[in-house]
Amino acid sequence: HFGILKKEVSLLFKSPTLYVILCITALLFSFTFSIGVYNFSQLVGNPMMQMGISEQFPKNIYYAVFLQHISLINLLFIIFIPAFSTKAFSDENKNRTFDLLMTSPIKPIQIVTSKFLSIMTFNLILIIVAIIYFSLCEFLFNIVWQTVMISLIGLFLSSFVYSSVAMFVSSLTENFLVSYIVGIIANLLIWVVGGISTFIDNMSIKNIFDQISQQGVKLAEKNISSLQS
Repeated sequence: HFGILKKEVSLLFKSPTLYVILCITALLFSFTFSIGVYNFSQLVGNPMMQMGISEQFPKNIYYAVFLQHISLINLLFIIFIPAFSTKAFSDENKNRTFDLLMTSPIKPIQIVTSKFLSIMTFNLILIIVAIIYFSLCEFLFNIVWQTVMISLIGLFLSSFVYSSVAMFVSSLTENFLVSYIVGIIANLLIWVVGGISTFIDNMSIKNIFDQISQQGVKLAEKNISSLQS
């Protein structure tokens, strides 16, 4: 069990894909987060710019900057997680090594768990990168870290859903491209379903949609939005 996990994590850190994704993530975060913080500081520091803007928006960095940052992280999870999750079984099937795994003395649950934990390692790395940008605001504003961390934990838990769905898709085909695209579409549907449920009047159907939709991102957004005032 730990041998497979060690192998999977080792392959993760040896993969050029990881470092390409981290570079893209850092560039996106640097661009969007810096612009958000700059606009917020200008808005708070200039009373003339606050005229005509709703009271709930301008004076709360959690709502004006952090919520958008968390939404971006969620979108990156949807796009990037399948890049690793879909390889979990697609590559094994393509290289005909999956049969060797299944005939080994290792239990199937141990194989799946090891691959899942290696993917969650990538998710955790992405969360850590995001925390770096939040911490930069310490030099400019007073940050309530309990709120930020609870929001990120909620987002991290939502990545469990994205990873599980993408791994399931990976088990259905040995074609990486097909697996990757279907994985993104499936995760997007999970994300969108929660929003669709708000427009449904039938409570039975609404409850079904609410159960299908992932709740981690909702928890993060609600947690930050509650501090608008």
